[in-house]
Amino acid sequence: MDEGRKRVLWICATILAAPKLRALEDGKNPSAQAQITNDAILKAERIMKQIDARWNANRVPGRD
Repeated sequence: MDEGRKRVLWICATILAAPKLRALEDGKNPSAQAQITNDAILKAERIMKQIDARWNANRVPGRD
């Protein structure tokens, strides 16, 4: 996986995890934080796979 793709997954996972992490507020439950983060990463990976399935690597959206 290239660095650009890692950054996109990181941004997506951050957006997905932020509301749940904010709800914890105390920061005293590292296992809950880890689970929320892992779930967000898995969701971001699924989103990227769906994007890849819809637009293959050789096509650029909007330039058909």
